[in-house]
Amino acid sequence: MLNKLIEKNKIIIYFYFTISGFFFLSYNISGKDSFDLKKGQDNYKHYDFYKSCNKKLRFFKNKLYPLVEEIGPENIHNDFIQLKSIIKMNICKNMEDKRSINNLLALYNKHTKTIGIILPLSGKNSKLGSEVLSGIKKYCQKKKINFDKMFKVYDTSSESKKVDKVIAQLILKDKISMIIGGVQKKSAQEIKIAADNFFIPSLILNQDSKLFSDKSYSFQVFPNIGRFAETIVTESKERSYNSLAILRSTKIGFNERVEKITQEGEKQGLQIEIYDYEPNNFNSMNAAVENLANLNSKERKKEKTQSFFMNNKMSEEDKVSFDTNSIVLEPELKVDAIFIPDNFRIIHHFIKLFKYNGINHIPLIGDEKWRSKSLINPWTRFLKGSFFIDFIGFYNHLPSNLLDKKKVDPYFISSHEAYKIDYRSMGYVASSIAIQNIGKEKYRYKLKSILKTNPIDSELIKYPIPFQQNHQSLWPTFVFDVKEKNLMLK
Repeated sequence: MLNKLIEKNKIIIYFYFTISGFFFLSYNISGKDSFDLKKGQDNYKHYDFYKSCNKKLRFFKNKLYPLVEEIGPENIHNDFIQLKSIIKMNICKNMEDKRSINNLLALYNKHTKTIGIILPLSGKNSKLGSEVLSGIKKYCQKKKINFDKMFKVYDTSSESKKVDKVIAQLILKDKISMIIGGVQKKSAQEIKIAADNFFIPSLILNQDSKLFSDKSYSFQVFPNIGRFAETIVTESKERSYNSLAILRSTKIGFNERVEKITQEGEKQGLQIEIYDYEPNNFNSMNAAVENLANLNSKERKKEKTQSFFMNNKMSEEDKVSFDTNSIVLEPELKVDAIFIPDNFRIIHHFIKLFKYNGINHIPLIGDEKWRSKSLINPWTRFLKGSFFIDFIGFYNHLPSNLLDKKKVDPYFISSHEAYKIDYRSMGYVASSIAIQNIGKEKYRYKLKSILKTNPIDSELIKYPIPFQQNHQSLWPTFVFDVKEKNLMLK
């Protein structure tokens, strides 16, 4: 009876001994009545070691352990046995060996050379996840790699609450060596936590720069906002602009791009001014332009009132009717260019507002949402001297199997196709990085160093090593000048 009970609950028993054994050993070695982390900070020079061990064990207990019963005890029983023995051996044998932190997890040395994919393949974000998966498969097709053998695919159903369970399955059941995923912010955050606690290099498809650092096991495979901001500011300085206005939609709220441009502007000496507007609200958009042109200040209103009375008096003296609409203030622009990160429809609407408020011309700057034939057709001379930044160069230079058509315009494709290309490209790049590095080391944890230093062959990333020192992406940026009949890649 006892044997059956033990057999049924062996995972819980092993996990209990794992945790209790760790603290018991700490108690015996320290010679203290209790293991107190705060006291340990004063009494032991290896307090950080204990703290790190505890953190990882708590993560295992609180985040993954509640999910393992649904996976099946037989899949992780041996790992718990190994975990218990490693804790005993390493902590008793050498308390001062910080590498024991890594050995606390039995899964540490499991390097199956299998890659886990965590994507929203159903639900509201399924289109994005499906295109990423398509890009991964297209790289495998081109390189003649058996996708089903190398990859394990899990669907989060676009629900953040499912991410934890998916991660637990990939780590404990499939014992994957690398993760690709993180299209949704919550998913990206959970993958990062698991990556750092289980030493699993992870390629995260998310723009949030806060997820990445030189100590993390997560690497960004996404157009880098910091590099985008740097390109905007550098290009502006090369064109002798000393100040830049940003028209920012309130729809997007906090915008990391605007924040990064402001920070980069401070570095390079480019003054930044920000004017907010509500999208699809004519009065709000016009008010932003009026503020930009200094038409709403107290001084300018006073000037307009004085002009009104003076012209009205002159009309009375000349005995002619007075047109109140004839009182128009000249705009006072204090910037050299205007950055508008919005689509081409909004751009054309703002151009009309600029003209209405007396701004006949000023260089405009945009982002990838500008890339449409409708930007230049019909043509307006107001766009002369304008440029925008995109993360894709010539479309006809992309890997051919990423495109739905054999022949494409190098500059323009439909907006429907554009989002597909963007997310397929991320999947394609992530797949190429993972596959080219997965077999470079015997142990999984060492793949982190490989990703940081090993050059890859990629048609989409023009840099040999695709990551910066802080693990953020070195995804290239491209400057397009806006011309009357076409674009021009600088």
